Amino acid sequence: MGRKFARNYNIILSLILILLCSCVSTTKIVSVSAEELLWQHSHLDTVKLHICDKYKQAYTYIIKKADKICTQPIVVVTDKEFAPDGGTFNDYYSLARYYWPDTTSINGLPYIARDGFSNPEVEKYDRRRLSKLAKNLRILSLAWYLSNENKYANMAVTQVKAFFIDENTRMNPNLKFAQVKKGISNWGSAAGLIDGHSFIDLLDALIIIEKYEGFSTKDKVALKNWFENYYYWLTHSVSGYKASMMNNNHSIVYDTQLLAISSYLGYVEDSYSLIRSFYDKRISKQISKDGSQPNELKRVNSFDYSCYNIHHIIEFLTIAKGQGIPLAYFDQDLEKRLQKAIDFVLPFILEKNNSTWNYSQSNSDENFKKILLKDIYLFSTFLGCENSSKYLTIYYNNYINDIKDEFFLLWL
Repeated sequence: MGRKFARNYNIILSLILILLCSCVSTTKIVSVSAEELLWQHSHLDTVKLHICDKYKQAYTYIIKKADKICTQPIVVVTDKEFAPDGGTFNDYYSLARYYWPDTTSINGLPYIARDGFSNPEVEKYDRRRLSKLAKNLRILSLAWYLSNENKYANMAVTQVKAFFIDENTRMNPNLKFAQVKKGISNWGSAAGLIDGHSFIDLLDALIIIEKYEGFSTKDKVALKNWFENYYYWLTHSVSGYKASMMNNNHSIVYDTQLLAISSYLGYVEDSYSLIRSFYDKRISKQISKDGSQPNELKRVNSFDYSCYNIHHIIEFLTIAKGQGIPLAYFDQDLEKRLQKAIDFVLPFILEKNNSTWNYSQSNSDENFKKILLKDIYLFSTFLGCENSSKYLTIYYNNYINDIKDEFFLLWL
C-alpha cells in the first residue's frame, strides 16, 4: 500500500496533507520531507560556515575518526565464524543479550534468563557489526559533507555496497535470527527486532551520501530495494506482528523503525498512519498519568529502561517533526505525559547520591543520564515543549558538552 504513494509523490502528498489537516487535526501541516530524519541537516550548513572556529575541534575529531575508518576492513555480516542453524552467513545473527549458559547443564543448554546482566558472548555475533556499520557511516558522511573530501564518500559507498548490495556479502533483509535463545529456539524472537534500531541511526547518513555523484543510480536503487524488502518483512512477519503488540520499549522502537524507513522510502500513507496512532497505541498505554512507565519499572535496570523508552519516544517525535508534523499535532496529553515521564526520572539524575530512585537498578549507567539530558535539549528546542525554559536550564546546568559527541555537531 505504501508503495503506491511513493509514486507521483508530490501530488499524492498534497492530497494526504489536505485530508489530514481537514479531518484529523486543526494544526496546519506544511510539508513532509525525507531529506532529514534524526539529523537537522540545515544545522550542518551552519556548522560548515563555522568549521574554523566554534566547531574546529569537533570537526578535527570527526576527520581523525573518518581517516581511521578508511584504513579498517569493511563491515559485513558474512565475517562471523558460524551461520545460524537453518540460515546462511548472509543472515543477521545475534543472541538474546540477557540469556546465559546454564551452568548446571553439561552443554550449557538451554540458556537461562538473567535480566539486566549482559552475556559477553553477544559480542561475537552480528549485533556489534551492525552497530559499527551505523557508526562508521555516520562519521564518514559527516566527514565528507563538512570537508568535501571524496575519499570519505567513496569509503561510505564501498561500505554500503558491501553490506546492502553485493550478493556475496550483503545482509539478507530480515532479522529472522535476531536475539536467538540457544537451546530454546534456533529462530530469533520478536524482541530481536530492537537490534534494527541501528538502521534508524544510519538513515540520515545514507541521505547525505546519496548526494555524492560517485554513488551510481543503479546502486541507489538497489539500496532502496533492500530497505523496501526489509520494511516488508518488518510489517508482514510473525516477529514484526509480535513486536507491534508488545506494550513496552520494544513496540516504541518498532514504530520508530517503521516511521524512519517509511519516511526514507517515501511511503507517505504508512508514515502518517504511524503518527496518527502513536498516542493511542503507545503513549497512553505505556506512560501513566504520574509519569511512571510500569512495564519498564519491572526491569532489573528500571531507570535505564525508563530513560531508554523516553529516548525512543523523542526519536519518533523528532522524525515526525522532520516530516512536517509538529508536537502540537499530537493529542495534547502526549506532551503532558512525556513531561511527566521526564520529571519522574529527573531526580535520579540531579541527585548525586542517586538516593531518589526507589526501584530496581543493579548499577548506575551514566550513559543513560547523558542521553536523557540530550533528549531534554531536543524536547525543549527542536520539538518546542511548553516548559522549554525549565528543561533548558536543567540541560545547561548538568550536561558537559563533549566535542567527541556527534550531538555537538548536529544540534548545538
